[in-house]
Amino acid sequence: MVCEDFGPFFGAAAASQIPMLVADRIDDDLIVVFVNDSFLELTKRPRQFILDCPLDKVLAQSFGPASLHSIYLAISAGQAGAWSLECRPLGGETFLATAFAGSVRSLNNTLSHNFISVVRHEEPANHLSSKREQHDAMYDNAPGFIARTDGPEHRFTYANSSFERFVNCPDLVGRTVAEALPEITEQGFVEIIDEVFTTGVPYHGRDIEVFVPNGENVALERRYCNFVYQPIYAADGSVSGLFVEGYDVTERHKSREELTVLNTQVIQLSRMNAMGTMAATLAHELNQPVTAIANYAAAGKVHLETSSESGRQSAMDAVLAIAEIAERTGDMVRNLRKLTRTGEVKKTVFDMTSAISECIQLVIAGAEPSVEIVDRTEEPVMVTANRIQIQQVIINLLKNAEESASSPDRQKVEICAKHREGFITICVKDCGTGVADAAKNTLFALNETTKEDGMGIGLSISRTIVESHGGRIWLERTGPDGSEFCFTIPTLSVES
Repeated sequence: MVCEDFGPFFGAAAASQIPMLVADRIDDDLIVVFVNDSFLELTKRPRQFILDCPLDKVLAQSFGPASLHSIYLAISAGQAGAWSLECRPLGGETFLATAFAGSVRSLNNTLSHNFISVVRHEEPANHLSSKREQHDAMYDNAPGFIARTDGPEHRFTYANSSFERFVNCPDLVGRTVAEALPEITEQGFVEIIDEVFTTGVPYHGRDIEVFVPNGENVALERRYCNFVYQPIYAADGSVSGLFVEGYDVTERHKSREELTVLNTQVIQLSRMNAMGTMAATLAHELNQPVTAIANYAAAGKVHLETSSESGRQSAMDAVLAIAEIAERTGDMVRNLRKLTRTGEVKKTVFDMTSAISECIQLVIAGAEPSVEIVDRTEEPVMVTANRIQIQQVIINLLKNAEESASSPDRQKVEICAKHREGFITICVKDCGTGVADAAKNTLFALNETTKEDGMGIGLSISRTIVESHGGRIWLERTGPDGSEFCFTIPTLSVES
């Protein structure tokens, strides 16, 4: 009999009302060598389905997946512990129980046997399930991704829908990180969670690049996330698993990259517009002297044709050189003007409200933290124009308003776009000290500026862009309580 084979301890265990089984290590595996009648009654399973079977198989058949891996590891290491779990009797209703693991040692303190005893709770299983469902629902509805892993192999015991969407892999529970997400393993994340599990020191990651399957083909998709790995501690103080919480910041990263591209385009456009305005001025100012040089050279050539042979030749060479230089200078100026001409613009259909929003983000990024920019545009307005150039105008006006509003008591800027009768009007209002009377009439002239370090080209460029779109720009009002600049363009802009 079992009692006689295993001694007095097992005789007492066989008669005990506490469900119990014993497992011994046989050929590097834990095999169930004893099970009492109370355990059979608890699980509703025949003895032959438990006795002489691998322990992990018996546990998986009789109990829910939570904590099973931790129980098996504890028994394998000869450690004691207690775990709350669900008991799933064959053909019966699931109920809550606590499993206690321990060891039987000989007089010389060597490990002889491992045992598990189970105590059924009076609390109904449906109450346990309800609490777990509420707990999981709270995690499932969380804005970020959450997951739990168990043991040094990092086997998933929970993953909310946000986590599964982020890694693009469903049904993670019961699988290890390496099994479910080999792409993550190859990128070095398993080494990080190994370190957290070993040391118990949390790991914080910010703007971390990760490549995950995109669900459509073998190519991997680049994503970004902020996350933290936290150790989960067992009752004895050892690390039993990990908790991961984080957020998908991929869209924020894309927006940041798009803003960077937009900023680069705006800077380039600003330079090109400045070059265009200055080149036009240079062409206008240099045109007369260059023309005069060419005329004088032509006249000198005619007069010298009647001089002596030697003098006539020397004078002719000099005059030809003057004419060649004058012609080359004129070509250079004309080519520069063609290269930087602002009237030749590519137009597309876009939503002005979206364009304004991008401009606000760009200006806020470089503004004083205390400055507030308020967008009072109420509805989308579609326009046909060069988006980058119109955004340059908006950014110029917002920057001017933001710099005027930077004093502690004047920190608000407002922008509004209104659509009327085929035109859109955009106004930017600040809370500055107003425009000086002397500058009102020349605000939009090249090199006119009220800033100590300004070049005087911002409003001039803005006027050039707006007029090239068939619109106009003006100072609506100014005073000690602030200024308001407006510009208008057709919603279906005229061709330049």
